[in-house]
This record gives sequence, structure tokens and C-alpha cells, in this order.
Amino acid sequence: MELLEEDLTCPICCSLFDDPRVLPCSHNFCKKCLEGILEGTVRNSLWRSSPFKCPTCRKETSATGVNSLQVNYSLKGIVEKYNKIKISPKMPVCKGHLGQPLNIFCLTDMQLICGICATRGDHTKHVFCSIEDAYAQERDAFESLFQSFETWRRGDALSRLDTLETSKRKSLQLLTKDSDKVKEFFEKLQHTLDQKKNEILSDFETMKLAVMQAYDPEINKLNTILQEQRMAFNIAEAFKDVSEPIIFLQQMQEFREKIKVIKETPLPPSNLPTSPLMKNFDTSQWEDIKLVDVDKLSLPQDAGTFVNYHRLQREALFYELDPLIDLLNQEHLLQPRPAFLEVHFLSRNTQAFFRVFGSCSKTIEMLTGRITVFIEQPSAMTWSSNSFPPQMTLLPLPPQRPSYHDLVFQCGSDSTTDNQTGVRYVSIKPDNRKLANGTNVLGLLIDTLLMEGFHLVSARTLSSEDKTECYSFQRIKRPEAFTMNKTLKPETTIISEQSQKKK
Repeated sequence: MELLEEDLTCPICCSLFDDPRVLPCSHNFCKKCLEGILEGTVRNSLWRSSPFKCPTCRKETSATGVNSLQVNYSLKGIVEKYNKIKISPKMPVCKGHLGQPLNIFCLTDMQLICGICATRGDHTKHVFCSIEDAYAQERDAFESLFQSFETWRRGDALSRLDTLETSKRKSLQLLTKDSDKVKEFFEKLQHTLDQKKNEILSDFETMKLAVMQAYDPEINKLNTILQEQRMAFNIAEAFKDVSEPIIFLQQMQEFREKIKVIKETPLPPSNLPTSPLMKNFDTSQWEDIKLVDVDKLSLPQDAGTFVNYHRLQREALFYELDPLIDLLNQEHLLQPRPAFLEVHFLSRNTQAFFRVFGSCSKTIEMLTGRITVFIEQPSAMTWSSNSFPPQMTLLPLPPQRPSYHDLVFQCGSDSTTDNQTGVRYVSIKPDNRKLANGTNVLGLLIDTLLMEGFHLVSARTLSSEDKTECYSFQRIKRPEAFTMNKTLKPETTIISEQSQKKK
């Protein structure tokens, strides 16, 4: 069809021939196309004579007008038939016999077949009819079939569709709830892991603090001794060439006294006892921990510490375990244990930042309950407050606790702002004052720690860049686990009397 359409196309307008006219050279063109060319030729002939040339072969012709050219009726009829074929629907072909049109209707099987199917195929003995008769018959059958199909199980299908959609919606809702539970579980698990990690890392910080508290004083003593030795050496260098007897004897006396003091000063030990907590520390032991036991993770504890001392002592007395009773009565088990605490203070312009780190979480919890930070906030505007500065209200907030062993807070105002909104005040119970100056807050915090039994061990600068001050405190307190209750004495007496009766 494409090749035929190419032969029926005008070479000027590239469309199917419309009223085709043939030139003496046997080339065909549309009438309207030739009229356009002849009009241009006549217009040019006014200036100079030029014969009409065929657009295809350029052969001259003596045509004076389009009407004088012969109409190609054969080509015109072919074009009209081609248009009818092109507009008419395409006839289907048989799938079993390639290229054969389905132009016969089998009444027995109620389907279209080709001629080969009717003569040599599976429909040889069936009843046939023409396409027109089959169309009329099937057209009447379509109405009744369509009406019956329209009502066939339609209500049942709609009810089932509604049931399936409802079930789908409920299933998705249940899955959404379950997925939310999974998210909540893993969020809690992540929170537990982060909390446990911070707790263990805080324990490490506590041990680091204990190591610094143990080593720093001894290191400072050695530095002082070395400085005294350098001073003595400088004194000797200064008077060894003195020729005046009196001056030399006087300097010699001072040098001898200096040497005596240096020799009598004992040197600190080079090896200090460190905490035995990390001797058997190995994270590979945590690989066997189940998720439910994550909260039980902790650093290895000192084997010499008995948490429940009273119960152990009562059981030893009850079962008359004399060696264990003697061991528990030894004084070194009841030795007090020190509690360490550090205060980091940073003053920057009109703001002050505090970080309190302690080895005992109960001390940090006590300070958290006493310290309150108040933030200034403007109160709501009223009709009578437009002509006056806005009144400020103080919003109380507790200090932040990044872990069990430290807390952070700040006071003062931002110096970059012109007004005083956002000023932070700090109050430490039982003192009711609200202080915004960092130095005053530091003094009040130190007084509170001193009243709680802490004593200042050292004060130093941690960083020369930001000038962070560090104040180290220590408190010797008898551990509660090893404190004997008064109620234990009657029980101990009764058990000892029973043991004497048995003997």
C-alpha cells in the first residue's frame, strides 16, 4: 500500500492527485499545482518570453493553459478507489492460515472462519452463513446478552469488592501499628544504648579524674624539689668566685642550709597504686550480652568491695564462720573512700559557663536539686503597658545533665544584644539570691561544696586559649555499705550467745 501511495502522489504538493492532468511528456500533476506554475510563467513572460517546462523532466511544452491539458481519467479513478480502500476498515485474517481473510461465519461454533477452514479445516461439516446474515442475527442476540450480563453477579461483586477494600484497609492499619511499635522499640533500644554508653564513659572520666587527683600532687612535689635544686645550683654558681671571706662564709652558710633542706625532703614514690577496676576489662565479654541485658553492662568492679556488708556479716555469724567473721571485722575493710569533684568555670564577656563533674552520682543529683537557672522572658502586653518598658518574668529551669556524673549550666547575658532580655540567673539552695554574675555564682557554688564536706585540693587553668578554670575538690566519707547499724548489735549478741550455749 505504501508503494502504491507513492505512485499516486503529485511531485509538486506531495499529496494524492487531485484532478490529475497529463503533460505531453506523460508526467502527471494536480490541476491546481499546474495553475500555480503557469501563472508564474505568464507573469515572467511580460518581461521576457520563456516557454513552460515540465517540473519533472524540464521538457518544454506549448501549453497555454491548464484547461487545454488532457485529464488522466485512469489515474483519477485509481486514486478514488485507493481512498475508498484506505478509509474502509481492515479485514481480519485467519491465524491458522496465513493471509486468508475471515469472510465466512460458522453458525455451529459461532465464530468467523476463512475459506480453507470451511473446506479443509475443522469446520467442514458445520453450518455456515454470510457475514451480513450473521451480523443481523448477532446484533439481536447482543441486546439480550448485554442486559443479562449487566445484572449477572453485579451485586455480589460489589459486596466482595467492598469487603476486600475494608480488609485491605484494616490490614494496612494493623501493619502500620506494628511498624510504629517496631520504631518505638528501636528508639527505646537506641536510647538505652546511648544512656549506657554515656554512663560507662562517665565512669571512665571518673577514673581519669581519680588518676589525676592521685598523680598531680606528687608531680607538683617533684617539680618543686627540682626547682629548689636549680635555685641551690644558681646560688653556688653566684658565690663560688667570691674572694671576700665574710661574704663567702655567709653565702656558704645559706648554701649548706639549702642543701640540707633538699636532702631532708623525701621524694614521692615513682609507682602509685592505681585503681584495680580495669585489670580484667575486656569488651569481648560483652559480645555474649543479650539485648534484654544491655542495662546490666558495667565496668568490672573491685572484688574486695562487698555491697551488702550487713547481710554477709549476719550470715557469717549465723553459720559460725569464724575466719570470715575475723576477716569482716578487720579495719581496712571499713576504710573511707574519697569522692572527687571538679568544677570547670569559663567566663566570656558577660556570660559564664559551668560544668560540674563528680565521681559520685548522688552528689551530682543533690546539686541538680539545689541549682535552678532562671531565664528572663517578657510578659504579655496589656493596654496599660504600652507606654512602659515590658515587664520581665523569670522562667525556672533545672541544669542540664549530659550523664549521671556531670551537669552544666550558664548565667549572664549575651553582650551582642542591646537590651537585657534573655538574662540567665542562677540560684543555689538554701541561698535564695538570684545571681547573674559568673564570679558570684562560682563563689556561692564553692561555699556550697565546702559546707557539704568537700575541701579544695587544687585550682588550675585547663586551656590557655579560652582560660577555663578548673577547681578540684575531695571529700573523705565512710561508705554507707560498710557502716554498721546500731540494730546489728543485739542480733550479733544473740547469735554469739547461742553459739556459746551450743559449745
